[in-house]
Amino acid sequence: MAAHGLVLEENLRQARTFSVGEVAVGSLRISYHGTQRTVSDNEGWPVYGGSDLVCVRGGWKSLDALPMSSEARAAVVAARLYDGATEELRGFMASRRNYDVAQGIAADGRHRSGVLEPSWRVGGASSAELAAMAAFARDPALQIVRASHVEEYGKSRQAPADAIVDFQGEDAEAGPLLRYTIVKPHERQLHQKICGGYNRRCRSLPPPGISSDPDSRVVRFASRTAASHRVHRGKALTGHYWPDYSPVPDLSKYECLESEDEYRHRMVVNAIALVFVSLLSVAGLWLVSAIAHS
Repeated sequence: MAAHGLVLEENLRQARTFSVGEVAVGSLRISYHGTQRTVSDNEGWPVYGGSDLVCVRGGWKSLDALPMSSEARAAVVAARLYDGATEELRGFMASRRNYDVAQGIAADGRHRSGVLEPSWRVGGASSAELAAMAAFARDPALQIVRASHVEEYGKSRQAPADAIVDFQGEDAEAGPLLRYTIVKPHERQLHQKICGGYNRRCRSLPPPGISSDPDSRVVRFASRTAASHRVHRGKALTGHYWPDYSPVPDLSKYECLESEDEYRHRMVVNAIALVFVSLLSVAGLWLVSAIAHS
């Protein structure tokens, strides 16, 4: 985080900093939104502590199609407006476009939001971006991942077992420092076609079901009726969002389309079963009546 960004946040209450960006390497392009964390360094000063990003395959249009909180949406809009200004620079090209957006409440009680600075170079979130791109490159079917870059100060810091350790040791300027990156793909991908990520016509995504806040654990469940309308060609278009996992495996591979002949056969069997049950009921009533009069 830039120094003037820290000064701005000190003048805001309940301040948060969002990261929004787009990265392209060759034919692979990703975009993301996320939040930055502030930690204390070895001297107790507040410094940049990493970024938690939600990365999607594709450019800005794919990012716009993702469900996200209203705060994250506002940050994406601000970043895209800033990025759109680069069209005035003839011949300008940047393979990495990252924007830090601060939001908070000023001393006068009014909400403030603005782009702190652009970053068209390697930055703090670059390791998370590269790890996400590597995951997308390995698995062409992958559409969304959660990538986090973490910086921790102090001795005896340990990275999680599934982390990629970027640096661990004594930094010449910062002192004891640990930097690592974690990538977590969705256990079950969003089955919706994300706009801009496919050449075919896309289906719009449902409204946000979970906040982009990494501390959020509140999931909004759709009604059974609404869910039944999201079944298209035998596949349920149901979104599952990180980090709320389920131990139940994906059963979509067992789903199949029902042909007209199968539907007709099922209706005939149901009609025969109905007639049989009706005759059985009549026979039971007759038998009871005969026993009663004997």
